[in-house]
Amino acid sequence: MNKLETHQELISYAAEQGFDWSEIGKHGLFVKDGRFIIIYKKNGIFHYNLQGQVSILPSQYKKSAAIWRGFWDETGTLLDLEQTFQLVKSWLFDKGEHLPDRVVRSTGIG
Repeated sequence: MNKLETHQELISYAAEQGFDWSEIGKHGLFVKDGRFIIIYKKNGIFHYNLQGQVSILPSQYKKSAAIWRGFWDETGTLLDLEQTFQLVKSWLFDKGEHLPDRVVRSTGIG
C-alpha cells in the first residue's frame, strides 16, 4: 500500500470517528501547529515518523538538557489502524506528550 492509499485509509477512518482530517494532511503527511507526523504502510505494518515542539524534556535525554531546544523526533511502528488513529490524534490534536502505546524504534531531540 502506498502513502496515498494509507493516507486515504486513515482519513476515512478518522471521518468514521467524527473527525475531518482532510485539511491537515496530504499523501501521508499530517501537519498541525508546528508538529507533523508521516504515516505509511510497509508489508502491512503501519510506520510513523513524528516531529515537533514539546514542553517536557524526556528523561532519557536529561544529560543533554543544555542543548535541548524543545524539539522531539520519533519513529516507530503501530499495530493497526485504530492505534495509528490514536497516535495522530494525540500528537496533533491533543498536543500530547504522553502518547498512546506504540513500538518506538528511534528518538531524538533538538
